[in-house]
Formats: sequence, structure tokens, C-alpha cells
Amino acid sequence: MNAAWNLLASQIVTAYRAAGERRRVCRYIVKIPRARVGWWEGQSFVSLTCELVDLSMNGCQIGTVGRRAPGADQPIWLRPAGMAEDEWIEGRVVAARRAFLGGLKIRIRFETALSYEIFNQLVYGREHILDTPLRDLPEHERDQIWR
Repeated sequence: MNAAWNLLASQIVTAYRAAGERRRVCRYIVKIPRARVGWWEGQSFVSLTCELVDLSMNGCQIGTVGRRAPGADQPIWLRPAGMAEDEWIEGRVVAARRAFLGGLKIRIRFETALSYEIFNQLVYGREHILDTPLRDLPEHERDQIWR
């Protein structure tokens, strides 16, 4: 049984790779899409408004109306709406491509995993965390070790 399970798992992984799937974690649609993105060009810091398209603990995809983006593997910083002015999330550009109707779609890999608190706020919204009674939260969110 175990050998059959391993064979099935390897076939699924092979099918995903053949289809171009390279992610190790799921991406989620966000409730708070507004953000800023920035990078250094020489001595100046370029900063644009953007929209989070999707998010995971390890990266995200953003959309911008701008026409400029740093090259692949270049450092980039992201600041979702609601974060302090000096709190930026550092990442690297995986790829940037033109969107269908203008603008850019930029895929970003975070340098360190996103904190669970920030991830929860962006995916489920601040209201979900503040308005949900403690008894109704999943066990891993009620546990004080996770807080």
C-alpha cells in the first residue's frame, strides 16, 4: 500500500511540474489589497502604489500601473496598507511581466517567511481577527503559544 501511495504522489508531483507549477505553498486572495512597493535605482528609492493579487507565507504577486520594475532576482520591498511607514517586507523579484491591459504583474519571493499575524490580517482582514470570539477561532489561533 505504501509503495502504491508513493507512486501516486510522485505522479502528482510530476504532473504539477509538467504544468509549470513551481510553488511549495498555496497562494491566497487577500482582503486588504492596497500596498506600496519600492526598490533602489542607483541612489534613489523608487516607490509605487500597488495591489496585492495573491499572497503566501513565502511570496506574493502584485499588480502596478507603473511601467518600471527591477530585474529578476533584484531586491524589492513591500509595505501592505496599515503597516508603519518604516515596516517593509524584503523580498526578491522572481519575474515581472506586462499585464493584459497595461501595468505590470510582479512576482516576489520574501527573504524570510511572512509572520503569521500579518498573513492572517491580509488574507482574512482585521475584522475577522478582532470580531471573532476566542472560542470560535481554530485551536491553533486560540493557543497562546501562537500569539
